[in-house]
Amino acid sequence: MGLDPGTTVGLAILDLRGRLLHLSSKKGADDRWVVETISRYGVPVIVATDVKKPPERVAKLAAAFGARLWAPDADLPVQYKDAVARRFSYGKIAPQNDHERDALAAAFAAFSFFAPKFRQVERRLREAGRMEEEDRVKREVVFGQSVDRALRREEKKKKRTAPRKPAAPRPSIPSECPELRERLGRAEETIEELRERIRELEAEIRRAASRREIEIRRDARVARLEREKEALLGKLAERDRRLSEMEARISELQRLLSGIAAGEYVFVGEGEARRLGLRVLWSGEGKALVRREDWEKKDPEAYARRLQRLIDEYRRRRADRI
Repeated sequence: MGLDPGTTVGLAILDLRGRLLHLSSKKGADDRWVVETISRYGVPVIVATDVKKPPERVAKLAAAFGARLWAPDADLPVQYKDAVARRFSYGKIAPQNDHERDALAAAFAAFSFFAPKFRQVERRLREAGRMEEEDRVKREVVFGQSVDRALRREEKKKKRTAPRKPAAPRPSIPSECPELRERLGRAEETIEELRERIRELEAEIRRAASRREIEIRRDARVARLEREKEALLGKLAERDRRLSEMEARISELQRLLSGIAAGEYVFVGEGEARRLGLRVLWSGEGKALVRREDWEKKDPEAYARRLQRLIDEYRRRRADRI
């Protein structure tokens, strides 16, 4: 159960496989509302909060339920909460406000903390054909028992409650054979010790297999991250290439603007530029930007107009000196 206390209370409930069962919020909700809501789904094993220092209200509810109080090592960041909200946004239930998001993030963070041991419990029980014990064994693990010890405790409970079969008759040993009785007793003790040792070795083998599985998953994750890194580096290189092209284009356009301001370039019609065979520096909306010098060389009229402007300018300056 993830709980976000306050004026508006957010409540999230996951099962012990991480599936979202309930998500809601209520303004001015009291503890009775929380208890009545969650009791529709069962008794909580974990009561979780999203802050390092659990609020007093959350701690009291955990104690009332007899549940494990869980808090993160540091306040859960907003980025993590948003990522959790997106993870569940594709299901039938999705957070509708920040209170529901925070409660869901707390519940999911607590589940993620215990998830490796939960998966180990599921695998061991599946192999033994004892899946009906799943929730009880997981509760033992949440409260600090090792997976092996929790499984053995549950197995002993099951044996105590199971109907006993009548013991097979043991061969009677004459009372006048005390040495034989003593040897039989020592043999039974040795057999029990060997059985316990076999159980310990089998548990160690399972732990080794689990460690190997973790290593395989880790190696696969490293390989996947390497592939993602290569893909990101490729995208980064492509982005740098496009950025260089855009910077070069901007420099070229700035150069053209400077040339226009200085009178080095002029706009003519696109048709006229093609007719005169001029090199077009830019075109758009029926206009073409060309070098003034090229245009005036190719167009006699333009050249004559330029020459006339130079003559007029010369005459004006001469008149000013006189």
